[in-house]
Amino acid sequence: RPADPAYRSFDLLAISPTTEKLFHAACMSYDIDIICVPVTEKLPFTLKRAPVNGAVDRGVVFEVSYSAAVRDSTMRRYTIANANSLMESCKGK
Repeated sequence: RPADPAYRSFDLLAISPTTEKLFHAACMSYDIDIICVPVTEKLPFTLKRAPVNGAVDRGVVFEVSYSAAVRDSTMRRYTIANANSLMESCKGK
């Protein structure tokens, strides 16, 4: 839990949500700094504009890890599609 006192000793806190409910909560209410979006596989949820804009307004940033896309064409396809979906959701912010 990000509100736990044990997490307060860290300067940056990043999470990687695995469900749409966790993604929404991370964007709208968790006290975090970075949301890691797994772009090298098909996302188990859709990126909706309201939570993404809520995170951007709160100063949360998104991390897109693309290193696996260099090695495999399937992962490259997912990386491009998911990163494009994230950019469309936040309108490039």
